[in-house]
Amino acid sequence: TVSYSFISSAEAKKYGAWDAVPLKNPISEQWDVMRNTAIPSMLKALEHNLNRNEPSPRLVEVGRLYRKTEDSYAEPSVLTLGAAGAARPVALGEPSKPLDFFDIKADVTALVEPFDVEALAFDPQGAPSYYAQGQSARVMADGHLLGYLGELDPVLGGERKLREPLFVAELFLGNLQEVGLRRR
Repeated sequence: TVSYSFISSAEAKKYGAWDAVPLKNPISEQWDVMRNTAIPSMLKALEHNLNRNEPSPRLVEVGRLYRKTEDSYAEPSVLTLGAAGAARPVALGEPSKPLDFFDIKADVTALVEPFDVEALAFDPQGAPSYYAQGQSARVMADGHLLGYLGELDPVLGGERKLREPLFVAELFLGNLQEVGLRRR
């Protein structure tokens, strides 16, 4: 997906891990801070696709987040995945398979596979509060945080009037780049 680098301050507080960088002259109240998370952008893209009869969107975005440090600014890169609907469409003689936690986990595992990670772990504790309890995890590599994945809290999906489960993953590319690619 392609999205703006701005989000609302309300979204930044709900989904962001750190304080957002405010704009001095925002375009509108909906875009009054630099994004400190890519989750609202991904949710809007999923919502847009689902509302236009795309039954099983699977989206990816690589972008930047924005953070104020003590004396400067940082722009960490993030890879965000979003999915909803069926993991497998209806096939001859077989029903469709609804998307679940293990499908998004498999996607993240496949993305991390080319990197030199000795111990990839999915820790069910410590995922942000916008993920559904029991359906989310921190993605850890050799003891370092790579990101988060799981089902969005159904209450937050309901606020957008979406009835199906929404799955998202966020991988912090700077942490993944530090690991480096696996030598073949």
